[in-house]
Amino acid sequence: SKRRHNALQRLLGEKLNYEPRRRKDVEAVFILGFPQQARQLRPQLRFHHAGDLPVYSTSHVFSATSDPGLDRDMDGLMFCDIPWVLDKSGRWAEKRQMLAGIWPVRSKRFQRLFALGYDAWQITPWLGTLNMPGFSNYPGATGILTLDDQKRLHRTLEWAQFRRGVPQLIHNDKPVSMEGRHEPQSDRRPGRNPGL
Repeated sequence: SKRRHNALQRLLGEKLNYEPRRRKDVEAVFILGFPQQARQLRPQLRFHHAGDLPVYSTSHVFSATSDPGLDRDMDGLMFCDIPWVLDKSGRWAEKRQMLAGIWPVRSKRFQRLFALGYDAWQITPWLGTLNMPGFSNYPGATGILTLDDQKRLHRTLEWAQFRRGVPQLIHNDKPVSMEGRHEPQSDRRPGRNPGL
């Protein structure tokens, strides 16, 4: 639009008033980057009159530890991540605190790895029931886990959005079914490795 402004001024030979605006064919921005890069993007978009565009990213933009002072520049940015790092006061927050008591440094640095290990251990007795009617998913630390017909696990992450430098969950209107959680169908017995 700046180029068109200059071309019109040259063509008409007059000074024209000009107000920059963003392109209309852009609907959203997707960033692949870490917190350092993402913190720079939102201010640049605002400067270039594109602050109203929705910005999406991967979990890489969140270090798994809130830093409102630094992360305030990412306000409005939406990303997916695991419940383990997004839960501030519920079940996963309690597990994180217990883990921090055992391994204070490692528990912060490897949060997502600990969540994966936790889910791997916890879901084993439930593998036999994941495809049964009334029990189609397992709400785990790494997301909502489901099992397909080929016995492969899939997960659905949670959406969050930075507000005042802190990730806030974007609540899904669909409730997660907890039906069937009390009846595992597994051959897991003490001292025996369960088969998949």
